[in-house]
Amino acid sequence: MIVAISSPANAFTDECTQDPIYPVNPYENGYAASDCSLDGNGSLALIGEFGAPDLDPQSGLTSVGAALIFHHASGVWTEVQKIQHALPASNDVFGASVAVSGRFAIVSAPGRSSGVGGIFFFERDVLEPSSSQWSQFSEIGNPSGEVDGFGGSTTQHEAVAIDGSIAVVSAHLADGGTSVGSGRVYVYVYDVIQSQWVYETTLKPPYPDDTQECSFGYSVEIDGNRVIVGAPFFAAGTSGQYTRAGKAYVFTRTGPGASGWTLEGQLVSDSSDPSYEYLGWSVSIDGNAALVGAKGGTSSPAGFATVFAYSVSTHQWSSYADLNPSTTAIGFGFSVALSSSMAVVGAPFAGTDLSGRAFVYRRSSGAWNEVLILDSSSPSGPVDQLGATLALRGSQAIIGALGSSETSQMPKTGSVVFFGDLPDPDCQ
Repeated sequence: MIVAISSPANAFTDECTQDPIYPVNPYENGYAASDCSLDGNGSLALIGEFGAPDLDPQSGLTSVGAALIFHHASGVWTEVQKIQHALPASNDVFGASVAVSGRFAIVSAPGRSSGVGGIFFFERDVLEPSSSQWSQFSEIGNPSGEVDGFGGSTTQHEAVAIDGSIAVVSAHLADGGTSVGSGRVYVYVYDVIQSQWVYETTLKPPYPDDTQECSFGYSVEIDGNRVIVGAPFFAAGTSGQYTRAGKAYVFTRTGPGASGWTLEGQLVSDSSDPSYEYLGWSVSIDGNAALVGAKGGTSSPAGFATVFAYSVSTHQWSSYADLNPSTTAIGFGFSVALSSSMAVVGAPFAGTDLSGRAFVYRRSSGAWNEVLILDSSSPSGPVDQLGATLALRGSQAIIGALGSSETSQMPKTGSVVFFGDLPDPDCQ
């Protein structure tokens, strides 16, 4: 059970609870909540489950992966479909990263083709108002043909994003080694005439950042014609003396084709010594505001998240406010989500048992204040990792607990918690 604890600096004094939701058919080491996404109206959710076996139990295929479709009606979230791609193979880890927008969903399978990776677009039956019928629309392979993190991994879950007719897919190990690379982000657009998703361009870090193995694309998000890209292994300073300080980049699309994309801003830490902050570990963007997570280290520096704002008068991005937890929270900034005046920051390794927490912030009169802490009152076991993944639309939120277990006999099935109104009125 998840408890919303009042924050010391606000008026929320009562507790409210929300039970976690497990897959209808859970699997040991299924890792449901490997990633999660909410559609624009907040009534449809897509949940990754990269450890799921093949839906055909006779095949014997393992770690094929799956994605769960949840539909919200009359205050209740219900799992309505579990999807896999058409030609599953063991270790595809389909569902490592997911995103949904309107009639299309995108799901990555970074283990596809012996780790080269691939992505799959699914289409909703627009004639089915319950949103329960989704079918595979197309598959796109890794353009490089190399093992470079295309579509993420089992530990990197913000590798795809979609908004309307634009989708982005990262390959954060591109042009590098096995653990870190310079990185790149591929942009795809939906061509109405061809009725298919087509490649448009590749986003890369600008010179001289592109000479670093900064893992550009470790996290990506899109809102309208803006894409934000995290590069948490970027070394800051004139000589790169601030190791793994991290950075984020905002690109904007002003027209079709590669020439229509420009670098709009570079988001950096204000710290005097940002070493090992890992800014850009997670990113979120909503209109003229962006939220960038810096998970920090296991003890120092502490994790944080920074709100950046875009000025329409100066056409510049600048830091606006730092979000810090009111209590010690290891891994704070591991995941972030921003929507209008609400923000959620995950700290999946908080707590003595590493059960994890999520912190909710609200902007009021220009100031960001912590209003709720979401904690597990009865963790299913150690390393639940509540807050490992997040999604937020308006006041609708999903908090993923990647390592939670429904029973001791079935460990690490994974679960999600849905909050339909943050801050929940029942907690006031």
